[in-house]
Amino acid sequence: MGLSFLLRIFQIINDFLFRYCYNNGSICFSDKFTHCNMKGLILVLYLHVPYADKDEVKKLGAVWNPERKQWSVRSWRDYFKFAKWFIKDDEPSIYESTYILTDYLYIIEGKQHCWKCKQETKVIGFGFGPYFEINAYDFCDETENGWLPDDTVTEVPYEINRGEEVHIAESLWPWPAGLLEYLKKVYNYHYGFSKTLQTNCYANHCQSCDALQGNFFLFNEVDSPFMVESRADAEKLKLYKIDLPYDIATAYSPGYAYPADELITKFTPRMTFDSPILV
Repeated sequence: MGLSFLLRIFQIINDFLFRYCYNNGSICFSDKFTHCNMKGLILVLYLHVPYADKDEVKKLGAVWNPERKQWSVRSWRDYFKFAKWFIKDDEPSIYESTYILTDYLYIIEGKQHCWKCKQETKVIGFGFGPYFEINAYDFCDETENGWLPDDTVTEVPYEINRGEEVHIAESLWPWPAGLLEYLKKVYNYHYGFSKTLQTNCYANHCQSCDALQGNFFLFNEVDSPFMVESRADAEKLKLYKIDLPYDIATAYSPGYAYPADELITKFTPRMTFDSPILV
């Protein structure tokens, strides 16, 4: 019995265990209630913890990572206990809904003509693959001071999306530093002032004149690059897959656009990066 045959048997068994656990509510097979990506690497969620809260997160089970100088959680079943520290804010707080991106996400690349200089420019959106949603009302009480955890809750039902379809999101927040650096360099995606919103935000900017390209005109207008209504529209876009070395918490909600999600999943070409992105 050759080594290659044994490796193939092992792969078949491993794939079966992965699919079984994945389809029964676990993100991936593990005997310690951690989860892993498709390459078998154990994933974690990194937290944004002020020094004053360090004893509290340690008591809840968070682990200090000396290399990143961040607290982390490995048991995805316990993520909700740390919702207060998912998003980096001046004052830690719990959001009504948080989306945990796991395994991978997509950059969705399109093109449009700049409203100001009329030159063609690349623009991007984001595609959610596998993720699960954590809702504050499942483990918190809503008060005048925001969402406060109910200490009697020991388990919550996550809403799991297994990534069968690509769901478009206009943005992410907070941003992994490596990803944001890449987007600024390649797509001129950066922080700028929106006259429509009357505030600063991360957005697409023209690669020729640096004019901000507003999300409403990219995602909601007829004939905009991400208003996908046909196979031809989907084929004009490009999907770049980003493997995630750890889970990412974002306050941005994915869209559920029909038929756009289905068309992008089926017909948008999958592309590969020339070099890996350091998320």
